[in-house]
Amino acid sequence: MKHYRYLDHLSYADAAFESEGESIEELFQAAGDALTNLMVEDLGSIELKERREVHLKRRIGPEHQEVMELLQELLDKMIYWKDVDQLLLRVRHVDLKYAPSRRWVELIAELEGDRIDPERQRLGTDVKAVTFHRLKVWQAGNSWKAIVVVDV
Repeated sequence: MKHYRYLDHLSYADAAFESEGESIEELFQAAGDALTNLMVEDLGSIELKERREVHLKRRIGPEHQEVMELLQELLDKMIYWKDVDQLLLRVRHVDLKYAPSRRWVELIAELEGDRIDPERQRLGTDVKAVTFHRLKVWQAGNSWKAIVVVDV
């Protein structure tokens, strides 16, 4: 099930989306799918043949600042691999480990995908970067939500 929607009214020069998950981990997966679905029209056209792993660590901050930073950096890494290695990736697993006594949170994410193949995939928007403009993560009842704006 799709846990994201595109926000046409939020930014006219860029692209924006809102993603949602029952946990922060699901939120990151939904945001990853939203980003990748901007770059390729059909997520199903991406074969899960190649694997990448992301390890990030951030200091715990106010108002989920560390979650916003981790999300932004994870999505930027996906864009980097698209540009440098011609890889379209999907976030398959996310593990967040909080160490409150040390005031750190660590993210380990597993991504899978394959090389861009115009024979199999219809490419969409060429995303350049995730911006901090309007980037927001919040808890809404029993779910987590994020708004992400990307440069195109």
